[in-house]
Amino acid sequence: MAVYFSLFLVIVTVISGIIWLADKFYLAPQRQLKLVAAQAQCEGDLSEGVVEKIIEAPFYIDTPVQIFPVIAFVLILRSFIYEPFQIPSGSMMPTLLDGDFILVNKHSYGLKLERTGKPFAMAKDPKFGDVVVFIPPHKK
Repeated sequence: MAVYFSLFLVIVTVISGIIWLADKFYLAPQRQLKLVAAQAQCEGDLSEGVVEKIIEAPFYIDTPVQIFPVIAFVLILRSFIYEPFQIPSGSMMPTLLDGDFILVNKHSYGLKLERTGKPFAMAKDPKFGDVVVFIPPHKK
């Protein structure tokens, strides 16, 4: 289930990022050009409501633009700094119960190379009593 959420998070971040880029560099300038063209056609100033209506992005553009920074922050936070896990069994009882949720600091024992696991910065070993999360070899 966690894999599906991670995949969903990446897909939503990429789609909203593409829409954000399209709005920033193409759609918003096009709306500004429409405003300039509308002001050129009128003899007087346009009312504030008309200006807002011309400049305002549709909801299917505005919503991804608004949520993109939040989703990108969550993706970066979850991928590189902290990640939530659910305890799958009762092996940690009485400290952690089956089904408990924990937030894991991915760098509390230093920075390591992804595939080899060799530390290259701030390396330290776990101490007795530390809770360690790992992915079983058969699930990689």
